[in-house]
Amino acid sequence: MKQLNLIRNLFSVAVMITLACNVSAQVSIRDRIQIMDKDIFNYPESTEAPVKTKKSKTNRIVYSDRTGNQSYEDPYFQRKRSSHGIGTPYYIVGEKNGTYKLVQADPDITGKPKSIIGFLYNSKRHFKEPRKVNYAGWIPSENVLMYDHARINPRNNQPIRYRIGINSINKLFDIHQFFNGDTLKIYGEPFLKTTTDAVVVSGEVVYLYKLDKSGKSALISNVPALSDSTKRFLGWVPADLLAEVGQNEVYHIDYSRYRDSLLCAVNLMYPDTLALHNANIQGTMLFNLDGNPAGPMTNGNIRLNYPLSVWDKNWNKIINIKGGDIMVSDVRKMEAENKNVNIHV
Repeated sequence: MKQLNLIRNLFSVAVMITLACNVSAQVSIRDRIQIMDKDIFNYPESTEAPVKTKKSKTNRIVYSDRTGNQSYEDPYFQRKRSSHGIGTPYYIVGEKNGTYKLVQADPDITGKPKSIIGFLYNSKRHFKEPRKVNYAGWIPSENVLMYDHARINPRNNQPIRYRIGINSINKLFDIHQFFNGDTLKIYGEPFLKTTTDAVVVSGEVVYLYKLDKSGKSALISNVPALSDSTKRFLGWVPADLLAEVGQNEVYHIDYSRYRDSLLCAVNLMYPDTLALHNANIQGTMLFNLDGNPAGPMTNGNIRLNYPLSVWDKNWNKIINIKGGDIMVSDVRKMEAENKNVNIHV
C-alpha cells in the first residue's frame, strides 16, 4: 500500500514538473493541432444550402495569404515577432481574439511527447519535442488561407475557373494602373501595393482561392491545388478583374464549318444577334458559363462567356501616309468609326 502511494506521489510530482516546464515555453506539451472537422472544402460564400460533409480528423494545414505577413508574441498584437512569406504552411494550435497560434507545419514533428506522461497524448495531434517545433506566433485569422485548394462547385466538388478580364464597365476608367498592355500585375498582399515577379495576361484561366475582407481583392493561382508540382504562382489581383467561366467543359469552334462568322444571341428574349467573325476570334475555345452539366444537353441554347476587347479612342492617332490634303468628310467618317467597338473572343 505504501509503495502504491509512493508511486502515485512520484507520478503527481512528475506531472507537475512537466507542466511547469512547459508553462513558459512557446509550444507546450499540451498544445494540440486543430483538425479539419467538417470544414473541409473551399465552397463559394454564396452557396445557398449548406453542404453536408463527413467529419475529418486530419490535421488542418493553413497558409500565409500574403507576403510580409506579420506575426505577434500574443493574441493582442502588443509585441511583434516576425514576418512570413505567402504560402507558408502552418498548424493551428490555439485560437483567441480573432487570431491563430501557429507553428510551422511538418509531419515529422508530430508524435507522442517524450515525457513521463507522453502516453496520455495523441501521437497524431501533439508534438514529440515541443521545444524543437518552429513556432510562428499569433497571426490574425483573416490573414490566413484556410484551404490548400481553390474554390470548388458544391455540385461536383470540382474547381471553378475564372478568366482575367473586367466584369464591370466602371473598371475601364482605372484599368491602366493594373495592366501593362495585356499583362496584369500580381500583388503580394490584398492592399495591391507590392508587386511580385508573377504576371498573367488578359483572358488567361486562373483559380480563385480567397477574397479579402472587403471583397475587393482576390487571391488567385494558375493551379487548382497548392500541392501541384508544376510551377505555380499565388498572389492578389483586383476582384473585379476576374470573370467566372464555369469549369472544365469548353466548346471547340470548328473552323471548317464556321469560316465566316459564328452567330450568337445577345438575349433570347429579344430578336437581337451578335456575329463573331472568324478573323476576330483569338483561339478556338469557348467556355460554358453554367459549368459541367449533370447529363446530356437537351436544350440547344448554351450560355457562353467570352471577353470583349475595347479600343481606347483617346489613344488613337491619325497619320496621313499619302501626304497632301484630307477631306473634312473623311475626318468626320473616321471620327464616327472611331467609336465602334471591336470584339475579340
